[in-house]
Amino acid sequence: RRAFCLNSFGMNDRGQLGHLGDPSIPTLVPSLGGVIDVVCGGNFTLILCTKDRVIRGWGDNTYGQLGVGDFFQFSHIPIEIKKLKHVFAIACGKYHAAALLDDGSGVWWGKNADGDSGTPVPFDGVVDVCKIVCGDFDTQLHLLDGTIINYAH
Repeated sequence: RRAFCLNSFGMNDRGQLGHLGDPSIPTLVPSLGGVIDVVCGGNFTLILCTKDRVIRGWGDNTYGQLGVGDFFQFSHIPIEIKKLKHVFAIACGKYHAAALLDDGSGVWWGKNADGDSGTPVPFDGVVDVCKIVCGDFDTQLHLLDGTIINYAH
């Protein structure tokens, strides 16, 4: 995939733009490196970067949806999920997120009916994931054999 830079503009009351610039003017989000993918949840944004295939995020973190371990309110600047490397794909729901790793496993973090997690949690026993899709309150894991597993959050 080709890497690109990211500009953002619009509402910024929860830090969802990733900068403190004028929200009415497209402004470069700083400190990203090469961006491969961008996904947006409910007032938060995650990006997949070319450097070490890591995720950085900013915006609302009330339920731990930035995946950095703490439940602080929000961040206006990109923060790296340090415990997660070699990410292949990312997806966001309204208050949670998920990632597909290079080894075919998957992880999730953020709001969950069984308890919120501020750090990535593996989908136990699930292997050969080829695609991850998030809805507002659920995550689908698409497996290589054609099986689709749905997790409600």
